[in-house]
Amino acid sequence: MNNRTAIAVSAVLLAILAGCIGATPPEFDTTIEGPDEVATGHQVEYHVEVTDIEENNEKEVEFYVDGEKQDRELLVLYTQDDRTDERTFTHTFEEPGEYEVEFVSYDQTVETFEVTVEESPLYESVQTMQEDVSTYQMEQDGEVDVVITESGSGSTSQATATIAGDGQFDNEHERLEYHFEFDIDSPLFADSSEERWWYVDDTMYYDSTSSTSDSATTVFGSEYEDRTPPFAPLMEVFDEDDRHEADGAYVYTTDVSEGDDLELFAQAAGDELDIEMFGEETIDELVVEVTVDKETKHLDSITADISFDGEEETTGSYVEGGGDITIDFHGVNDPVDITVPSDVRAEAE
Repeated sequence: MNNRTAIAVSAVLLAILAGCIGATPPEFDTTIEGPDEVATGHQVEYHVEVTDIEENNEKEVEFYVDGEKQDRELLVLYTQDDRTDERTFTHTFEEPGEYEVEFVSYDQTVETFEVTVEESPLYESVQTMQEDVSTYQMEQDGEVDVVITESGSGSTSQATATIAGDGQFDNEHERLEYHFEFDIDSPLFADSSEERWWYVDDTMYYDSTSSTSDSATTVFGSEYEDRTPPFAPLMEVFDEDDRHEADGAYVYTTDVSEGDDLELFAQAAGDELDIEMFGEETIDELVVEVTVDKETKHLDSITADISFDGEEETTGSYVEGGGDITIDFHGVNDPVDITVPSDVRAEAE
């Protein structure tokens, strides 16, 4: 290689090296929106929108909380007519405090949020009920009055449904006792039923009586069924703006009759408050109130105040009316006495 060739090669290499050293990241127009004040237990969203202004085709965005990477998304821009793509990053803060939320692309910070996280009494209660409760007792009662107008004849009938239940549960030793009564009274039809469950010694006992059918007692082996309602969906139903304080309790109140809130609340209430039995399409308003004891952070009660004003999907009948149902929780982590009655054991055997 002569000197002229060597100089030319060196010049090319220096140009490439200079280009690498001086290279700048691809240029994009990036918009990021999200909250800077949140509460524990509530999922928050950060919305990222990217527009390609240099035909770079794609952009990688990384999501950090206090320096720890939580997520990564590759936004593909060349498939979009306006060369714009968007993503939503979600996060749930479990502890109160100050946090730094950072979005990074090509090792450069795009946006930083200083986030203040306050403690949610509801979240603390949900965590306590799910993780730190070994025993508890529960009572429920309610009454609902409805007027039903038949779709064909236009004739009307009135009915009153009454429910009552109580139970005690020992999740640590896998024992339970639960009693439920349901009565319906109308000029055309009346029925009264009672159901009882016990679970002891790896065996489930079930006893039922009804005014329209013979009594029955059943015993069968079964895995223990923890009947503690899955309270976690309550975090998606309520915002902290729904909270006020009264009589030594935090009180959350909201209407869950529309959208996903109705399904989420039904999940949280569990079998003890079967919303679906009323016909979702007939529900006009469903105001839910949840109380949390300020001192213990235990869940005190769930109350549903429901009103109907709509056409029932399967029959076409029009339903009007309303009522309320309450579930009270007490005796958390207190001793419980669960015994299967001798007559139930004898009949089951």
